[in-house]
Amino acid sequence: MHTEPADLDRAELADLVRTGWGLDAGELTYAPVGFGTHHYRSGDLFINVDDTDDWVARGRSLGAAVLLKENNLGYVHAPRRRPDGGWLAGFGEGRYAASVYDLIDGRSGHFGDTLTAPDRDAALTALRRLHDATGVLPPHLLDRDDLAIAHRATLFDDSWADGPYALPARELITGNRTALEDKLATYDALVRETATDDWVITHGEPHAGNIMWTRDGDLRLIDWDTVRLAPPERDLWLLPGDDWTAYGRVPDARALELYRLRWELTDICDYADTFRRPHADNEDTQASWRFFAGHLST
Repeated sequence: MHTEPADLDRAELADLVRTGWGLDAGELTYAPVGFGTHHYRSGDLFINVDDTDDWVARGRSLGAAVLLKENNLGYVHAPRRRPDGGWLAGFGEGRYAASVYDLIDGRSGHFGDTLTAPDRDAALTALRRLHDATGVLPPHLLDRDDLAIAHRATLFDDSWADGPYALPARELITGNRTALEDKLATYDALVRETATDDWVITHGEPHAGNIMWTRDGDLRLIDWDTVRLAPPERDLWLLPGDDWTAYGRVPDARALELYRLRWELTDICDYADTFRRPHADNEDTQASWRFFAGHLST
């Protein structure tokens, strides 16, 4: 996220890192990168801070990443364990949860970037290893993808709170209602048509923005908040192309389209939910508006 929470106490967060992980966080610097999570830097540490609305699910996802890394998937950039074995800790009167990572010295891309052929092959190889590792994790750490679209039920509601983007968002939805209903119907049909028993552990968002490369050229896959059991196409649609040799098999085209369409519809419904609630005009809502309007103006 680009806007630091006004009620977050950096001193309290630094103290949590000291007491919870036994690490000296020093002076924390807010890092305005990414979307959905707040980030802080201190020396060779990178600290993620999330709202605790989905504490249990996030804890399982990050726990899966920890165990995957400990089972010889070294490219998994997982949070550090605390001395007591955990990887999340709450603060801010229970509103926030923190996780601590080693800072990666390297390069990353952005969502929507096209990977070079060698980089795409390396990413596909990493995903093949991830999907093949499904059996090494205990079942209680693996939530199953329900194929639902969050906030879908309220997409066409007439209730809108005040906010700078409420009226233009409502007008965009109204003007695109028929097209949106058609896309939702297409998605529902794809869900029915692509049912499969080939469910594996998936990262969920292995796009160019979540792939980093160390100075030695090694791949690191970051942001493991959305780990789920799902068809492998949940990951593979984000690495488009015709050559699937590095993955080992050709994915199902209908399942790829299902997850591409789900991403688009989920974005639209999430942003609509943001704009129908009270909100301010800041860098995060400005970015949300660009993405939202981009989906509905194509």
